Amino acid sequence: MGVKSKLAYEILKDRFELSINNRWVDQEGKKISEHF
Repeated sequence: MGVKSKLAYEILKDRFELSINNRWVDQEGKKISEHF
């Protein structure tokens, strides 16, 4: 994996975890927003 790929992966992983921790999902468990 290249450096840029690793960085992109870490950013997306961080945002995903933030969404879970902040409960940014609807009542069906779907994401409320596609933006970050």
